[in-house]
Amino acid sequence: MSRDRKTDSLLQPGRGHTPSYGINEQEDSINDEKEVEVRHSTDRVWTVAVFSLIACLGSVVIGMSLGYSTNTLAELSTLYNGGDDVYGIEKGSTEASLFGAFGPLGALFGGPVAWPLSERFGRKPVLLLGAIPGVVGWVAMAVSNLLPTRDGFLAFFYIGRILSGFASGWSIFCISVYITEISTPKLRGLFGNCNQLFITVGIFTVEALGFKPSSFLKFTDVALIAAGVLTLFAFLLLFVVETPSWLYKKGMDLEGNRTLNFLRGPNANIPREIRGIRSMVDNAQSFTIVDQLKAFKNRWVYLPFILVLGLMFFQQFSGINAAIFYSSQIFSGAKVSNPTLISLLAVGLTQIFATFLSVVMVDLLGRKILLTLSSSGMFISSAGLGVYFLIFNHYCESELGNGEGSGIALSVCHHTNFGGLAIACVVVFIISFSLGWGPITWSMMSELLPLQVRGLAGAVSTFVNWTFAFIITLAFSGYTGLVTPKFAWWSFSLVMLVSIFFVLFFLPETKGRKLDEIEEHFREGHIIYNPCKRERRN
Repeated sequence: MSRDRKTDSLLQPGRGHTPSYGINEQEDSINDEKEVEVRHSTDRVWTVAVFSLIACLGSVVIGMSLGYSTNTLAELSTLYNGGDDVYGIEKGSTEASLFGAFGPLGALFGGPVAWPLSERFGRKPVLLLGAIPGVVGWVAMAVSNLLPTRDGFLAFFYIGRILSGFASGWSIFCISVYITEISTPKLRGLFGNCNQLFITVGIFTVEALGFKPSSFLKFTDVALIAAGVLTLFAFLLLFVVETPSWLYKKGMDLEGNRTLNFLRGPNANIPREIRGIRSMVDNAQSFTIVDQLKAFKNRWVYLPFILVLGLMFFQQFSGINAAIFYSSQIFSGAKVSNPTLISLLAVGLTQIFATFLSVVMVDLLGRKILLTLSSSGMFISSAGLGVYFLIFNHYCESELGNGEGSGIALSVCHHTNFGGLAIACVVVFIISFSLGWGPITWSMMSELLPLQVRGLAGAVSTFVNWTFAFIITLAFSGYTGLVTPKFAWWSFSLVMLVSIFFVLFFLPETKGRKLDEIEEHFREGHIIYNPCKRERRN
């Protein structure tokens, strides 16, 4: 097959810095049926590690966007004096709910916009481009308190929130695809899960910076810091390479060869990896948007897409946003001292630690084991929170409130540490989520989706994920008021019980598999309802 060896002035990864592997002169030998195996080849690790860490700096800002509303709304609620002030927002008001929900709302559209651009111009330039609305959004929130009128303040405040959310949806899609396409099969889970790890670092960072009363930083100062981190992220992106898959897909074989050699090093089995990549891109190279839409009628396309949508559903409807955003209220209701500090430590640090464990273990234990453990822990802890609210809110409060309960009941309510139960359940919930459903959902999205439709299907999946997040963030308070807290958490528990069966019976294991092997697995017929059957390996 002849290839158009186009060059692109915007994308010259590794030129002048990476040695010529000479693959362009050896192309006939690469395409020859007799493959020369490199038995003891070793892949270079530091290149993928450095570029993945640079990409994950964008994940820190995504986490800052997710956690920004908590302390910001708490700070603005202290300025509220009945509506006569310019900058105050009443706690629990419609204005507060809108600010919390506008982040996920903006993120809804980030992935769908980034998808066609990343297909046309490449992963690296589009990652860089996505920083622009993010910086503008954070700066808008930083200067919102300089506006003399309340309408002006709210306009900048809301627009900034939407733009920062839009940049988050844009970036989380591009970062996941970028890391997946530059990683080796053995390390793809490790580096792919770093995306979620750095999101948790961002959540903890923004909440620690804005923690009151110890912090001297205002919400505007925190927004400026986020804009600075995003600017640094954009600057460092100038030094990363484009993904080999995208370069080969666009017919830029010479640049693809050089980039792959730079990523893997001189001792790696480059010809074998090129052959695997070409087995995917040869079919994807001529795919238009119409072709991608038509491809969804094929089982090897729609089945992994449905599985990815299932991952997105269980991640968001697990109740994680409710646990994070309302953890302070949970601890406050549990009558613990300094609930905001306890929430910061129990949620923030626990998330980072557990996600780090997932990063380390995902390529040792595999995706399915960690997801099953994650679902089991969240099922138990959600059920425990439901029991806590049943006992405390619907029994102890009434008994202690009128002082007329039975002697045994009053004694139990006085002496039982229900606050400890609530804290334990939240901590177990956060650990369980961070071990599995937090990081693995995004890495498996890029692993499962075929290259031919990865852009379109990934953008739709990202849109669906943020839609679910928007629904949960906006509706959880009303849902809790409608069905009571105990039934709200029991419904999350039921969702996680169903997710166990989803993982065991529907989801394939992708540990250690090359992307072309995963795609071939679905082409040959993915076996459902047989979790014990060994997957065929090429």
